[in-house]
Amino acid sequence: MTKCPHCGSEEYYVKTRIYGKCDHYRRFDGKETDNSGMHDNLTYVDGTIAYCAECKKRLFRLEEEC
Repeated sequence: MTKCPHCGSEEYYVKTRIYGKCDHYRRFDGKETDNSGMHDNLTYVDGTIAYCAECKKRLFRLEEEC
């Protein structure tokens, strides 16, 4: 498949569930601080269905990677 058969969009998305907690560091003076590790303790679980980015219609089931 190279585009959505319903609307012609060239992009799709997969729903992802995100679990966990993160620490968001801030400075008292309002300046930016390092939060590069913010997502380190989160777990991401990708779905198996692809949806069109434009019309949101279900497109196809993703195959499992071996």
